[in-house]
Amino acid sequence: MSDQGLFFNIPEMDYRGWPGVSQSVLSKLSVSPAHARFYLDNPTGQTSAMKRGSAVHAAILEPVYFAQKYTVVEGDRRTKLVKEEVALAEASSKIVLSEAEWSAAAGMGAAVWCHPAAKSLLETAEAREVSARWIDAETGLSCKGRFDGYKADTFLFDLKTTTDASPEAFAKAIWQWGLHKQAAMYLNALKALELPAVPYVFIVVESNAPYAVATYLLDDISVNAGTLALSDNLKLYKECLQTNKWPAFGEAIREISLPDWAHAKVEKTWAETA
Repeated sequence: MSDQGLFFNIPEMDYRGWPGVSQSVLSKLSVSPAHARFYLDNPTGQTSAMKRGSAVHAAILEPVYFAQKYTVVEGDRRTKLVKEEVALAEASSKIVLSEAEWSAAAGMGAAVWCHPAAKSLLETAEAREVSARWIDAETGLSCKGRFDGYKADTFLFDLKTTTDASPEAFAKAIWQWGLHKQAAMYLNALKALELPAVPYVFIVVESNAPYAVATYLLDDISVNAGTLALSDNLKLYKECLQTNKWPAFGEAIREISLPDWAHAKVEKTWAETA
């Protein structure tokens, strides 16, 4: 396999084993280099949240696979009978979900496929779950990413679950979770691989019934903001690698103050009581 390019039909666990800087690492670096180093040194197995997330992605991006691979075992898993049923299912290479987990994943999948714009993106995508490897032009770092959906010359989409898919709430989520940096990273991948730039679209589905769905096109201003932040993150990551220093929040005493919104609240209180 070539070192760089877009790769199709790569199992998720195989992708996770690839070397390279990922958005997952950079999200930890945004907290502090120390958090990124701990993440790198302490890989975790699949957590319950990751298992539920994988089920949702499968139900939406690979509904046939979801129907074939996932199954439900009802009842108290502490009982002998249910334990035996789970063991039997897992021996058949099935992934066992609780009834609630299955219902939520299936509900989100059905809701997304009923949404006209989301359905169009899913149906017209050249491929789903596309893995990518590239070299960052600015730092020379080897990077990797995994696109939820891609169509050459047309679009790249990212599937996200959330508790609130409204425009106001999801705009905050983009900033809070650094999704604009992820968008910039994946669009930079296309540029590094000499592929045309495309619009970056979010398919957003709420994790609770009625599983409301929305589709959003990330604007150029947000992508540019993500590009600047991504550049800083990659340069910091490279510096940490070269120096083998992964600081947290500094070693000296620093002055700290209340956030601006708290100062504004205090000033308002003073004004009202004056």
